[in-house]
Amino acid sequence: MLLFISSSKGWCQLFQNRNLYDIWITAEQYADAGKFNEAIKLYEAAPQVPEFARQLKITRQLQTVFQTGERLYRAKKYAEALEAYSKYREIAPNLHTAILDARIQTCLQQLDKVLVKKIAESTRVVAGFEYAYKGDTKLLELDTLAALGYYNKARQLGGNLNQTLREQYLAGLQSVKALRKWGEDYRRIAVTEDKALTLDILRKYRSASKYIISTLEYEIKSAEEGQRAILGSRSQGNPTERMNQYAQDCRIEDLAYFVKNNSSFIPQAVSTSRLVDEYRAIEGDIARLLKDPGNGPFLESAYRNLIEKAGQIPSVGGTIQLCAKKLYFEYLYGQAVWSEKEGLENGDKTRYQEALRYSMEAYQLGLSELNTDLEVLQRRIAAQLDCEDRRQDFENLLVGIRLDLSQCQVKSAKTRWDTAAARLSGCGLNNSQFSAQYIALRDSVYQFYIADSSLVSLTARGNQALDTRKCEEARGIIEQIQNLWMCDPGNRDSLLLQYRDRISQCEQLTCYITNRNKAIQSAENREWKKSYDYYQQAYTCASETQKLRIKEIMEDMECDAYPDRCQKSNVSVSLEPSVRIGINKPKYTEEGKAWETTYGYLTSAGLQVSFLSYLNPLDVVLGLDYFQTEYQSVDKGDPKGDFKISGADAYVAFKLHPTGTDPNRLRPYLKGGFEVLLPMSYSLQNHYKNESTRDRSLLKKQSLGTLAALGIELQKKKFGFFIEIVGGYNFSGIYNANAVSSSGAKGKTEAQFRTAGIRVGARLW
Repeated sequence: MLLFISSSKGWCQLFQNRNLYDIWITAEQYADAGKFNEAIKLYEAAPQVPEFARQLKITRQLQTVFQTGERLYRAKKYAEALEAYSKYREIAPNLHTAILDARIQTCLQQLDKVLVKKIAESTRVVAGFEYAYKGDTKLLELDTLAALGYYNKARQLGGNLNQTLREQYLAGLQSVKALRKWGEDYRRIAVTEDKALTLDILRKYRSASKYIISTLEYEIKSAEEGQRAILGSRSQGNPTERMNQYAQDCRIEDLAYFVKNNSSFIPQAVSTSRLVDEYRAIEGDIARLLKDPGNGPFLESAYRNLIEKAGQIPSVGGTIQLCAKKLYFEYLYGQAVWSEKEGLENGDKTRYQEALRYSMEAYQLGLSELNTDLEVLQRRIAAQLDCEDRRQDFENLLVGIRLDLSQCQVKSAKTRWDTAAARLSGCGLNNSQFSAQYIALRDSVYQFYIADSSLVSLTARGNQALDTRKCEEARGIIEQIQNLWMCDPGNRDSLLLQYRDRISQCEQLTCYITNRNKAIQSAENREWKKSYDYYQQAYTCASETQKLRIKEIMEDMECDAYPDRCQKSNVSVSLEPSVRIGINKPKYTEEGKAWETTYGYLTSAGLQVSFLSYLNPLDVVLGLDYFQTEYQSVDKGDPKGDFKISGADAYVAFKLHPTGTDPNRLRPYLKGGFEVLLPMSYSLQNHYKNESTRDRSLLKKQSLGTLAALGIELQKKKFGFFIEIVGGYNFSGIYNANAVSSSGAKGKTEAQFRTAGIRVGARLW
């Protein structure tokens, strides 16, 4: 096959390392895309293969149809273009070409914009057939609503213009009606959960539908299996077990529908479904190609593609690959037997050589349980060949074997050796004198082949171990790879280098994920120190992006995990908004006589600056508030005067608290200091004289007092708050020497504030 491909001209040279099936698939893709010239060049690469010759003829016909339709399509003559494109349906049964289907759909959409009466009868018939075809397609998908619409469209366009079309859409409408009636019965029975009756209704769809619908056939099989499981007291198992059972039984169609119907319970369901469908498509191609014996080389490449595709299917790939190999084995064994029979009947030695090639290809599949019959066949074939010719063939093949080994093409060398050995069977290979000269070559072939096979197996195991983050297992595997005696050690060393990098990444990722998960768990248990330490270990294994996130988490957690780190010996400055709410009952005198006062309110709001030190017992607080207070003086219970004063309140205080406390816990403190009132506004309403004054000059510019408080606070790294009970006494009074009493006397009026209340504050940075 390689010799054939390498001798081809033109576009085929692009596929020197591809098999015929790949070329065929690529050509089909070109045709679907409307690149008919490229597809034709690829089919011309193997005109002696019947399937290629058939597709070459079809593609040329498709190109003619497309070119004719395209000229009309570009001229926007959609009715004529539809008739031209639709002729491709006549070329071959079950033929689907994407570009032509798309053009037909566009033409139909354009015709929908035209009144039916204005469309030529011939075009209406063609369009009717296309809509009926679409209806049939939707019926196969069990989409009766869409199918009904398409059949009605076919009836609207075609009417009685064509008897075949009329029969097709009427049969379709009847099938839609029957399927809908069946669907109603099925839904009514399904809710009863009567499995036997449900199965009976399922089977009845066959009489309602004009087609066998694969999805329903799978439902029937599943229901039948369920009944057998119940009768046999067996469980149907979980989805994985069901998939494995289907794969072991080589029931690929059932596997495909099972995956689609249970996708939510199956890992990698989307890729599994896609790959199984691709596997089934290749199976279908093989079944069609088997009908013509001339497709031999093409079939062999298709079988190899089938085996390769099976191995790609997640979870059950290895099992399905065994199914594919058995199919290929049956084909090769059958071809070998047929060639042997032809050799016997015609006395043609080339048929025996051909049979031997088929048998050796089957042997290479490694199905040891089937090799007994194969070995009998090989001995029977070898007996039909003359020993001299066979020895000559053997020695000729040795030249290729040595050439393969010199180029480290070990698999090819092994295949050649097995072929040579099979051809020499019974003609002296087991003779020690004859075989002694070939022992070294044989041992080299087998040693290198075993090493190559081991490399493939170990590589697969290593990839699986790395994919599941079993880093230690992967490291053990590369040690085994390192000890392999390879024909091409450079390839092995390059692979080892890649594996070491991947193992390093695996260990790094495992380290990160393990420690991060432990950190999260510890944090959920409020074990802050353990969580912080695990994050610290995860940080050493993290990527740069991950490190940024972990660093933020550790900064937030540090004070919880290690409080002493947040207890700084130096002084830190904290700016805290605060609010005070309290009462004020001044000590008030006029002309040396004390007057009773009521309890008035006192409010203030402002900022305070705290100089904090966790290790020292004393903090300093500076503050500035805006205050406002109101109170009354009374005489024998009757109001005498209403006072309202506001202004600024500056204070300095010292807080005494325990040392070395946890900043994440509440801390008690005592506070004492001095404050200065700076009155800014004054209001007096004299009820005796029915007079009022707002003369600010009656008050001192500043008034001294003391304050004391008992409180608790929390001073975390990025958040703090305090609440305290605070009292104050203004010992200097608020009136100046020019104060005028309510009686008109000077210098004998005074008020000294006596306050009590609650002050709260917070810090958000």
